[in-house]
Amino acid sequence: MPLLDILLRPKNSQETITKLIAALQQLDNASGAGDAKGVEKASELVARYAGFLKLYLFGDEEREVTKEAALDLTRELMNTDLLYLLVKHLAQLDFEARKDASQILGATLRLRDDHSSPGAAYVFQHPYIISKLFQGCAHSAGTRHAAVIDAPMAASPQQELSSA
Repeated sequence: MPLLDILLRPKNSQETITKLIAALQQLDNASGAGDAKGVEKASELVARYAGFLKLYLFGDEEREVTKEAALDLTRELMNTDLLYLLVKHLAQLDFEARKDASQILGATLRLRDDHSSPGAAYVFQHPYIISKLFQGCAHSAGTRHAAVIDAPMAASPQQELSSA
């Protein structure tokens, strides 16, 4: 991890969430104003804080994450509606930030406590998140990978029909 990232690392996950939300709002403001430099700067901040958030969820060689810490972080993500904000801005993010946001969302949905999956229950109770995620499929940046995966599957039925 670069020295600058180490020096600018937020003190805890709550501070990271707060800064990520602020960076997403900054991205909204810069996009609305047509400020290309502002969008670029905000995108860099979003990427940085999404990376830190991913670190809090998955850990690294220096930091081991407990299930309780990950569950606490998931609850905080739900309390701030950050899951929706990440989905809402997915198409505006660069590739690495999209990967981080996808991993954060996926981990939040899969994480289970003793009896349930709080992230999945939250998304089920807030269907606008899934709706926004499906709306995002209309953007080429979000569907590029799905198209590559689906291409062989889409060709198979056509081949079967033409040989019948």
